[in-house]
Amino acid sequence: MARYRKKYSRKSASTSIIKDSVSMAKRLHWRTSLLFGLMSFIVLYFVAPWFLLETVSQTQGKVLQPVIDLNFNRISWLFEKLGIAALVIFWFFAAINFWKGRP
Repeated sequence: MARYRKKYSRKSASTSIIKDSVSMAKRLHWRTSLLFGLMSFIVLYFVAPWFLLETVSQTQGKVLQPVIDLNFNRISWLFEKLGIAALVIFWFFAAINFWKGRP
């Protein structure tokens, strides 16, 4: 008997965050979508880079400090762009659901 094997493809985490946001925003009520979009923007744009900065500042004097400093700007930029993308996605589907009159 042949076994079914699921093939996993390597996807980036940012791609799956965007896909999950789109599928979630389609199903939510327009008010909930507005609120969730604002909350995800605040978390991804402000809180995550702040938390990373606090974590980096605690590693002063360690061996990996130069590597962390080099990658900090790239990671914080990614979180900011994900926050903007989540805000646009959720507010877009909130507007669509409002105009279609979906509950």
